[in-house]
Amino acid sequence: NSIRLFPMMTPGQSAIAIGNNVLGSGGITLIPPACRLSSPTDYNINMGRWVNSGPGSLLPGSSLPAYGSIRPVDLNLECSGQVNGVQFRFEDAGSSPSSNKNISLYDSAGGNKIEGLEIEMRYGGSRVAVDNITKTDTGSKGAIKTNPQDLSFNSQDTATFGARFVQTAPIKKSGAIYTGPVTGKVNMYVTYH
Repeated sequence: NSIRLFPMMTPGQSAIAIGNNVLGSGGITLIPPACRLSSPTDYNINMGRWVNSGPGSLLPGSSLPAYGSIRPVDLNLECSGQVNGVQFRFEDAGSSPSSNKNISLYDSAGGNKIEGLEIEMRYGGSRVAVDNITKTDTGSKGAIKTNPQDLSFNSQDTATFGARFVQTAPIKKSGAIYTGPVTGKVNMYVTYH
């Protein structure tokens, strides 16, 4: 059982436009610091096992929704300096996105939607809406460089998100109880402000 994050940029590609601001007529170009995703380009997160908590199988005193433990999702960045306001937004890449703004899940072949089980994204103790609109600000990333001429992407940083199972109803595929492997896909966008 896993989710796969697909960055919408590749290593070596900056997510911020390089400035073309010229001071006076001397031709001095100001280049703002930028960050980019470091390898890997795709993230595979193993979510582990989830025991179906459908009717008749709920433990006494338990109810739905039921939540799994949070798995860390470390998104590695390399920066050319300190970048303020690094924001992430996530888009469910499945064929039938969740109306709950979580990640929709499908059987192992990736074709049949799984009902009643989704994956919730988290950041800093709060839920992250996977709706391709909501941006999550992760603050400043990278470090201020002592040599302003050093434009290399050698300042490493990480934005740590989390992911967990959320069961909202009996887990089914095409109307029948389902207990097999599941998968989900998410596109990720990184912007700066």
